[in-house]
Amino acid sequence: MKQESGKLIIDKNGKLILTGEIFDKHGYYPFDAFIDTGSSFGLVMTEELANAVCSEPIEEINISIGGGSSSIMGQKRKVNLRFGKMILYNYDITVINGTNNLIGIPFFQNANIFMCVDFKKDITVGGLVTNDRRLARAIGKVAHCITLHKTDITRSNEPCPICGEKGE
Repeated sequence: MKQESGKLIIDKNGKLILTGEIFDKHGYYPFDAFIDTGSSFGLVMTEELANAVCSEPIEEINISIGGGSSSIMGQKRKVNLRFGKMILYNYDITVINGTNNLIGIPFFQNANIFMCVDFKKDITVGGLVTNDRRLARAIGKVAHCITLHKTDITRSNEPCPICGEKGE
């Protein structure tokens, strides 16, 4: 089931999913992508979805899977993506002949995106995906104080009052 673009959800198996849209001048196509923290690729899309927009292969690549025990062929392509109000133009993706779209940690790093999730089994209590550095820094400072110091004492533009960490 497709969700509104930019939503962070948890499926029935407890896996995190980010919803988005791939688009070109002809239209928008919604997709769901599992967040795969073990993926060395930023965004892996199915060939069917990549073909829905005018995205031509840039190069053919050999992808090692299963700890190097086997490999599959894939392609590098550039696409336009939307996640809620955040738009990425000409983003490099890896295309495979598969059934699932995957988002790896390199996607968040390359797009300067910060993800914060507060969830329980089967429901998302709260989630945020942003590329606003000020907001990400503020959230990071709160998380730092709570997780490391067991306190929520923070001030917006000042370093951590306990250890002096600036969070930059």
